[in-house]
This record gives sequence, C-alpha cells and structure tokens, in this order.
Amino acid sequence: MDIAWGTGYIIGCIWLYVNNSPSILFIVVSVLILIWGLRLAIYILIRNSRKKEDFRYFNWRKSWGKWFYVRSYFQVFAFQSLLLVIIMTPVVNLSLHPFDKVSILPLTGIIIWLGGFSVQTIADYQLSIFIRTRKTKGSIMKTGIWKYSRHPNYFGEITMWWGIFIITLPAGNSITGLIGPLLITYLIIFVSGIPMLEKKYKDNEEYQKYKSRTSVLLPLPNKK
Repeated sequence: MDIAWGTGYIIGCIWLYVNNSPSILFIVVSVLILIWGLRLAIYILIRNSRKKEDFRYFNWRKSWGKWFYVRSYFQVFAFQSLLLVIIMTPVVNLSLHPFDKVSILPLTGIIIWLGGFSVQTIADYQLSIFIRTRKTKGSIMKTGIWKYSRHPNYFGEITMWWGIFIITLPAGNSITGLIGPLLITYLIIFVSGIPMLEKKYKDNEEYQKYKSRTSVLLPLPNKK
C-alpha cells in the first residue's frame, strides 16, 4: 500500500481528466502530482526491496491473526483508498470548475509545492545515503536537513498538499477543498506518520537526545 499510495493519486488524476473537461491549470496540477507520485513510489519500492517487512504491517499481522487478510483489505487498502479520495478534494474541485486565468494564487501555490517537493526529495536522498553507509544499525540520522527537523520528509509532504490547495483556490468550492490538506496534515502529525515513528524509537537513547534538541516537523534551529 505504501508503494501504491503515490500512484493512486496519479490514477485519480487520469480518471478526472478522462471524465471532465480539463483546464490547463488542472493539467499543471496533474503533472505536479505525477512527478511526486512516481518519485515516491519508486523511492519506497527501492527502499523496501532492501529491508524486511515494514514494522507497522508486521505488528498488525501478528495481532490480527486469522483475520489478517480481511482486516488488511478493509483497514489498509479500502480505508487508505478512501483517505486518498478525500485528500484529492481540491483536485476534484479544479476538475469540476475549470480555471485558466493567470493569477497570483496558482503561482504562489506552485512555488510552495516546489519548496515542499525539494525538501522531501533531499531528505529522502540524505536518509537513503545514511542508511547505506552507517556503521551501526541503531544510529540516528542527524545531519543535513535532518539536523533541523526530525521528520523533514513529512514536512515536505504536508507543504506540497497545501501548495496544491492554494493552486486550486480560484476554481471555486475552496471550503470543501480545504478538507484535503487538513486531512493529510492531521494524519501525518497525529495518526500514522510521526506518532508511529516516534513510538518506534522511544527506547533509543540516541534518538531521545536528538529529540530533545530538534524540531519535530518544521525545520528550525536546534535547541541548546
């Protein structure tokens, strides 16, 4: 599902393109999502091919027992597909209300998206290099962008979706489109993103020291 997450948005954009009258701005947003979705899917595919089963799914598989397949279908695939559709609300609004006029909001949104994409891409690249070269398995990434944020990849993800929302603002139904970036922000900060990773390293002394001086999400100067 992690690999399918990015490509799911691409499929959604293609479906909206085929079933509506796409505007140039919709095509621009779709291209941005295509770039993000493919990069994320390829990155996770390569990363997962080098390691064992994801610790979250491994724990679920053990605790669900004989109901593993049923709960996986509904709780992992069906539920996350529903979340994906809701997060795409601003893109759906744009497909239903074509807008092609040049204005400051779409340009601002594109700049914000590019900033988030750059942060996420650089953070993932730095982490992949660190994992391949570290001498101790339990050592923590504390350099590069990771020196200023414990989860810069998540910061980039959230920033990109707020950028998408701002791009689509002139198209109308902005209130309903707001649910997309709000949901992805909530999920990452309070549900499946940061909380699960923080829990994984709760007994890692090096991580706790890193945690005491490093911002959880926003890249900020270290605490003394």
